Amino acid sequence: AKSIAVSYGTVTWTYDKTAHSTTYSASTGVSGETMTVSLNTGTNSITNVGTSAITTKCGSVSGGRAKCSNYTLTNTSATLKVNPKSLTLPNISSCSNKTYNGNTTASCSLGSYSGVISGDTVTIGATCTFSDADVGTNKTVICSSYTTGNSNYTAASGSKTKTASITAKSIAVNL
Repeated sequence: AKSIAVSYGTVTWTYDKTAHSTTYSASTGVSGETMTVSLNTGTNSITNVGTSAITTKCGSVSGGRAKCSNYTLTNTSATLKVNPKSLTLPNISSCSNKTYNGNTTASCSLGSYSGVISGDTVTIGATCTFSDADVGTNKTVICSSYTTGNSNYTAASGSKTKTASITAKSIAVNL
């Protein structure tokens, strides 16, 4: 059997909930014959974010005598890597007014992410804070550090803003 060296390093794609079967054409060095090399076949298929070591194999040979058994593949290892899908930040539906308590923590209702693949679940999380802890109306609230709660997705970086108020805290004075 004729030896053919193949080297693919890392093959990557963005999460799309699909098991990818990747093929490449390789020159056999024999006039009129082209080999199709298969990656990510059988149990090596991965659909979730991560990395998987796989091996390559002859998928088919076209032209000439057209037999995989006429060839031996060398350097047949490759790595398949699935990267998380980035989601656009959701809008802030509303932020609650609060009574002065000395901190900037804000409570906001967030919209939903778009682009989530059917059947997948993401949980929106974010850190929302008032611009300062002092009493005031229509104060800027900034939500940032968004999370998805699903390792197949990442939230785009950035922040969104809304307004809410901090009202004065009532203190009872007994004389």
